[in-house]
Amino acid sequence: MANFQYDHPKAGMQGATIDLDTDDIRLLMVMSNSTMGTEKDIEYLAGAHPLGPTTLDECDGVGYARIALTGETIAVDHPNNRSEFTADNLAPAWAALAVGTRQNIGIVIYKHVGADGVNIPIYWIDTCTGVGFPFDGNGGVVNITWNAEGIGQIT
Repeated sequence: MANFQYDHPKAGMQGATIDLDTDDIRLLMVMSNSTMGTEKDIEYLAGAHPLGPTTLDECDGVGYARIALTGETIAVDHPNNRSEFTADNLAPAWAALAVGTRQNIGIVIYKHVGADGVNIPIYWIDTCTGVGFPFDGNGGVVNITWNAEGIGQIT
């Protein structure tokens, strides 16, 4: 697979209902039964498909919790004709992540509004430095280093 942006947030960014550097942007990690990495058309983290994913399958390893991003910024990359969204690296993201029921396969960056039925998925990430997806927690530290080109780009 590859990193991608979900369809609905594109309109949200153009209509100013999603502001990546001022909204409450968070991440969650999902396991191998998740459909988050294949259903680009979903609007929310919960609800009957296509409103939400067929299966979220969030990480259930001891030591796991959703994380609020910090240091979110938007920068214009003139040579590549795009804008880039980035945030502070997470070192550690999880200080002691134990093995879960299944392998962890990716991260979902989302706008936190409240319950998952209104939380908006923005980016699917399964390629980032420091985390080799898929992986099992082993009780150790998990660090996330974002790509130098940003978490996501808009062209």
